[in-house]
Amino acid sequence: MPKMPDELDTLIKIANDGDATAQFELGRIYYPQGRIPKGMIWGPTLDGVTPDLDKAIHWAEKAAGQGLAEAQCWVAHCYLRRDAIGDRSRANHWFVKAAEQGNDLAQICLHEAYLVGDKVPKDLERSTYWLIRSAIGGNEDSQFRLSLKYLTGDFLKREVKKFLYWCNLSAQNECHLAQHFLAATYQAGDLVEKDLGQAFRWYGKAAALGHAPAWLKLSGMYAKGLGTPKDLAKAAQWCAKAAFGGDPQAQFELAVMGKHGYGVAKDPAEMAKWYLTAAKNGHAISQNIVGNMYKKGEVFNKDYNRAAFWYLKAANNGNNHGQTNLAVCYFHGLGLPRNRRLAAGWFRKAAHDGNVKAAYDYAAMLFHGWGIKADRRDAARMCTRAAKKGVTSAQITMGLAYAHGEGVTPCVATALNWIDTAAENGSDKAQAFLKGLKAPAREIPALLEKAFRRYGKAIAPGRKA
Repeated sequence: MPKMPDELDTLIKIANDGDATAQFELGRIYYPQGRIPKGMIWGPTLDGVTPDLDKAIHWAEKAAGQGLAEAQCWVAHCYLRRDAIGDRSRANHWFVKAAEQGNDLAQICLHEAYLVGDKVPKDLERSTYWLIRSAIGGNEDSQFRLSLKYLTGDFLKREVKKFLYWCNLSAQNECHLAQHFLAATYQAGDLVEKDLGQAFRWYGKAAALGHAPAWLKLSGMYAKGLGTPKDLAKAAQWCAKAAFGGDPQAQFELAVMGKHGYGVAKDPAEMAKWYLTAAKNGHAISQNIVGNMYKKGEVFNKDYNRAAFWYLKAANNGNNHGQTNLAVCYFHGLGLPRNRRLAAGWFRKAAHDGNVKAAYDYAAMLFHGWGIKADRRDAARMCTRAAKKGVTSAQITMGLAYAHGEGVTPCVATALNWIDTAAENGSDKAQAFLKGLKAPAREIPALLEKAFRRYGKAIAPGRKA
């Protein structure tokens, strides 16, 4: 490592004599520590030199003035970092100088500045011009960005062939984003002929460059034998790499592997650890699963308070199973104060999100008027929707509804049909009712009336049919 003061004095003397390389070297030496743009290189460290952005600008600008493109790009970034009055225009001045000499970093900076109007007038034509210049000059990031413009028709005419050309070129130049995108393109088969072998190849290249999303993709391809022989052990290895890298989806999938013994030994404790890790990282499905584990006492000790906590997390993250389970907690007072109004609200939200069990539970709330104004017609509509999707509680309820005319026109035949359907789907209550149904036809309405009085308008949420 160079030492002070002799080497610095020597360098300053050479720089003062007009040597552009020495001037640029001093500009990098004085540059303060911090983030620098991709592709730029730190200068050497000299013991005892105090970083000074103004001195960095002074020396780099001298080199820039002599036409050194790298110095022109560097001093432009110095001006951006200082960001004093007039610095943005000075930065653009030097970016243009460097860009005109073919400096790809300066070209992409100008592309970004004109794209968003960053202290220059927004100009998509100039932005695209500099992007193309940078891509032609070999910048892999620019090549990938240009490929996306051709794909989406953003300012340029949409041309799939040109998208593939630039994306391929960028991928070959080791842009991991392009490699991942190209792999996904071959996997989907909508823009090119589907080729899982090519998809696997490009995911592998992106993964080798440390692109974390590709790790999970490789895991999935090994797990399903897509483009490569099925290998659950390798699937687990790549999934674990992504999981340890902090990917919540990978953490969830690794938990599933541990649960079923896919590529790893079955290990309930390890499974629970990864479900919990994914849940803490915001994975909604895992949050609901962890809630179930606490509610049932699986691996974790039974704890309704913790179950409700995780159901609430899942519900707020849009998981309709979590919303349904949270509603059940509010309805029965499990880990939360009993509140049927809130229960009805969560059942309704989950039902509108497509959860058919919640559709039935909300219908039950409407039938009984639990936490919400009773509306038997709307209840029957919601309940029928759930019954048609195979929810046995809903099927029994519709049988009782048709028997007694709750929200629908009474019809004994339809009532028996729904109860028979529930029995076929394994409902103990429906099977028990049908086994006892050996009376003459004229007595069937009375038996249905008796069942209605026994079970009520609808089975309460969270109860077995």
